[in-house]
Amino acid sequence: MNYSVNIYSDSSEFFLNNKLILKVIFGNFYLSKKRILGVNNEELLVFKIFNIFFKRKIKILDQNLNKTFLVKDNTLIINNNILSINEKFSILKYEATCLLNNEVIGLIKDKSTFLDNKYDISFKRKDEYNYYFLILFGMLSVGFADPA
Repeated sequence: MNYSVNIYSDSSEFFLNNKLILKVIFGNFYLSKKRILGVNNEELLVFKIFNIFFKRKIKILDQNLNKTFLVKDNTLIINNNILSINEKFSILKYEATCLLNNEVIGLIKDKSTFLDNKYDISFKRKDEYNYYFLILFGMLSVGFADPA
């Protein structure tokens, strides 16, 4: 399963086979609520992000998804399963692995150019948790295109 992500200064869009499946709205202010919208613009998730001493904290304000989850230390916990994204930042490119209970099931690769922030996300298999990894990346990638 392969997905692509375009990140702009105020939103990001997630695609499967060139079809928009998720959109993250960042808002205009740092402390404003962020929203994740589904295929029909339905509000799936509302959250805030706080950066405290270089550590990011995500607070879920509302969620309307099939599975309820908790966010702890930038990981999702769903039905005793732990979904995490192991990020690797470098000067040139961003890469990350998607871990389900410490097993690598996916990869995120930076495909950005000078003018566009683009990422490819690939999963080894079709799994119900892939969608939740997209949501997690949507939350973690807020600010990737921040011009400041």
